[in-house]
Amino acid sequence: MHSGPPSAPGEVIETGRERAKSAAPERVARILNLVAWVRSRNGSVPLAEAAAKFEVSPELLAADVELASCTEFGVNHETLEIGVTDDGWIRLFNPQAADRPVSLSGPEALPLLMGLAMLEQFDDVADTEVFAQVRDKVTQASGRAGGLGAIALANVDETDASVIATVRQAIAEGRVLDVTYLSVGHDSIRRVLLHPVEARVASGHRYLFALEDGTEPVYVRLDRVQEATLTGDDSVRVETPVEMVADGHLRPFGTPVTVLLSPSGREFPVNIPCDEVSALAGGGSLVRVSTSRPDWLARAVLAECGAAEVLEPTSVRTLVAELAASAGERQSR
Repeated sequence: MHSGPPSAPGEVIETGRERAKSAAPERVARILNLVAWVRSRNGSVPLAEAAAKFEVSPELLAADVELASCTEFGVNHETLEIGVTDDGWIRLFNPQAADRPVSLSGPEALPLLMGLAMLEQFDDVADTEVFAQVRDKVTQASGRAGGLGAIALANVDETDASVIATVRQAIAEGRVLDVTYLSVGHDSIRRVLLHPVEARVASGHRYLFALEDGTEPVYVRLDRVQEATLTGDDSVRVETPVEMVADGHLRPFGTPVTVLLSPSGREFPVNIPCDEVSALAGGGSLVRVSTSRPDWLARAVLAECGAAEVLEPTSVRTLVAELAASAGERQSR
C-alpha cells in the first residue's frame, strides 16, 4: 500500500511501446527478418539498434533472439547459433547455416500451413497478401506445392457461429443488440444493450466495438458472449470511421493512467496492455495505460503487492487506496 504523496520516478533511460503479447504472425516475421538482417551486418549488431529498427523494446527483441536460438530446422534438427551477449550485442555465431536455401520436409511444412490456415479463418485480417506470400514460400521450400498448398481446415474460432451472424446482421442493419457476456472488467456476467459500431480481429480474438446504452464505448470479446439477440431499436450511428485496431492490436481509449513499477513488477506490462513503457535507472519502469475501467486497473495494481503505484490521475490513485482499505477491513473481520 502506497500512502502519502506520489513517489518521484527515477531517470528515464529508454521509452518504447509494449504489448501484452506479440501476435504470432508478427513475431515470426520479425524473427525471420532479424536473422537475415543480423547476417547482412556481418553477424553482429547492437541490441538497442536492432530494437529501434524493428520498433520493439530491447527486452522483447532479446526474447525473440532466445526463441530463435531454440528453434530447430532441417532434417538434422539444427539450431541457429544466435544470442545476446553480456555487453548488449546480438551475434550470429555461425551465419553459414542461415545462408543455405530453406528446405522443408512434408511433416515440417504441414504444421506451418495448418497454422496459416487457422489464422486465415479470422475475418477482417488487414493484409491477406502476407498470408499468400508465406504460403507460397513454405510450399516451395517443401517441394510439394501441389498437395500441401491446398490444405483447408474447419473453422477453429471459439466464437459461436450464431453470435457472429447476429453481430454482423446488427452492424449491417443498424440494430441494437441485447447481449449477455462475461465481463472481465466487471468480474461478472452482464446483460447490456449494445449499439454496435464495428467488429474486428485483434491479437487473435474477435472483438465488437460498441456503445453501451448508446453512450459508453466498450470492447466486447465475442468468444465471451453467451447470448446475442437483435432488438427492434435502431442503433446510434457513428459518422466518423472508428480505428479499432493499430498494428493488429486494439486501439486504447479511456482514462490515461501513469503507473510506477519497482523491478519486481516487470510482469505488469506483460499482463496489462500498456500504451508506453519507460525503463528507469535502477531497474524499475514507468508505464502509461489507457482504460475505460479504472476499477479493474486498480485491482490489477493491488495484485502486484506493492510493486506497482499509481502516480496519476489522483482519482485512480484514490480508488486504489479505497480498495486496499476495504480489503484490509474484510481481512480483519
